[in-house]
Amino acid sequence: MHRAVPEDWRAWREVRLRGLRSDPDAFGSAWQREQDFTEQQWRERLATSYAVLARVGAAVQAEPVATGGLVIPTPGVSQVVAMWTAPEHRGRGVGRAVLEHLVGAVPRGDRLVLWVADQNPAERLYRDLGFAPTGAREPIRPGATLMKSEMERPPRPAGPPPSAAGA
Repeated sequence: MHRAVPEDWRAWREVRLRGLRSDPDAFGSAWQREQDFTEQQWRERLATSYAVLARVGAAVQAEPVATGGLVIPTPGVSQVVAMWTAPEHRGRGVGRAVLEHLVGAVPRGDRLVLWVADQNPAERLYRDLGFAPTGAREPIRPGATLMKSEMERPPRPAGPPPSAAGA
């Protein structure tokens, strides 16, 4: 797993469009919208967010099979976005590894939120990693009947990490 940079735009586009096609109700965006993005738009997305690509195998050129990202919608709040794992890799800990990586990248003291569509099996993973519903709900996309719910994870304490025992 590695942080995606603008030079990774082709791999990001490949796995993102695959996710939008295979699980359209898991995203606030749509394949029809993003399929026509230009190279510059893909690069800008990676330059303005914290995005990760998980790949099968150790090689950098291995097939990307999962994504996740962080954006900062307002100061002091980090939001998990673009979480997706290829169906053939679900249940193997890939999504958990992506989310744990993202949680570790959140600035200390920031609220960490995400939105999950109703009846999305990923909600179990989010709960297992400490996320809980906030009560906020809205349509997954404008005009949609499918709803999504906000979940929040308690912030890590502000300040330096605790020192090791016995140090």
